[in-house]
Amino acid sequence: MASSKISVGPLDLEFGTAKVLGAVGALLFLLGLFFPLLSIVGVILVLISLNYFSKFYKNPPIYTNYLYSVALSIVASFLALFGLFGAGFAPLFFMEELMEERKMGAALLGLGIIALATLLYALLFLGAMFFYYRALVSMAASSQVELFRYAGLSGIVGGGLIFAGALLLIILIGALFMLLGYLALIASAALLIVAFLQLKEPQPSPPPQPIAPAAPA
Repeated sequence: MASSKISVGPLDLEFGTAKVLGAVGALLFLLGLFFPLLSIVGVILVLISLNYFSKFYKNPPIYTNYLYSVALSIVASFLALFGLFGAGFAPLFFMEELMEERKMGAALLGLGIIALATLLYALLFLGAMFFYYRALVSMAASSQVELFRYAGLSGIVGGGLIFAGALLLIILIGALFMLLGYLALIASAALLIVAFLQLKEPQPSPPPQPIAPAAPA
């Protein structure tokens, strides 16, 4: 049987190791929905794993689409932080208005920054989930593990619900949409864990048996 060892950057991974890295990464991503720092490690491990499988299955979109998803998620996260800090520091640039008790204008400005940052974050996150979905659909097609497809579908549904929630954030139903979106992301991460664990390394076909010569009559 040919070796399944493949170089992924500075690492030489076997099929089983890449499979475990993907499952652990998905688990950390799941926990990262509650403890954000863990999601960083989880995303990196899944990225390494999918890089391996994109080479193993000779299907580059598995890795490139997930890489695009990670890049958009990073930009979205920075945008969310900018919105929070911007809303907090905006009043400092309007001290005169605050001193003159024009607090309503400064408060509306802060709320406007939060709303705009939230909307742009949700839009970028939806784009990230689109590429996440495409990566996992490609992985499902190559590995024949359909749970990857369902994990991707849950992810893009979650991204869509979060985007809808951002649009409707001014009313209470927006918060409900965002909650449902995060629940869909939890389901996506859980399905991804199981999908990685279901991966099986293809076995080589047995060599053809020699045909015995016919016995003389």
